[in-house]
Amino acid sequence: MRADPSVCVADNYILDDAEGLALQTLPGGTYAAYHTTVADGNFAKAWTEFYSQYIAESGYRPDGKACYERYLNDGSENGVWDVIFYQHVEKISAHGDPLSSAR
Repeated sequence: MRADPSVCVADNYILDDAEGLALQTLPGGTYAAYHTTVADGNFAKAWTEFYSQYIAESGYRPDGKACYERYLNDGSENGVWDVIFYQHVEKISAHGDPLSSAR
């Protein structure tokens, strides 16, 4: 899994010439959101639960677009993070195929 550390900025923000930084916009659309607590840095376990339990049972599937984490606290002090995971998803039809707005 690839991770891009990010910060939110205003729409009119101008990025100075900073090596290794890029201004990106998250794609619009449907996201699955999973609010959880992560202890002792075990983010892999939490992401696995998100995909194998929550998304797998939702009628949606990841579509290969953006996924990201939103931290609601600084867990570096006590080893416990309050976090929301987001994954861009698409609806699955009864036959397991993605539904398209063109259908």
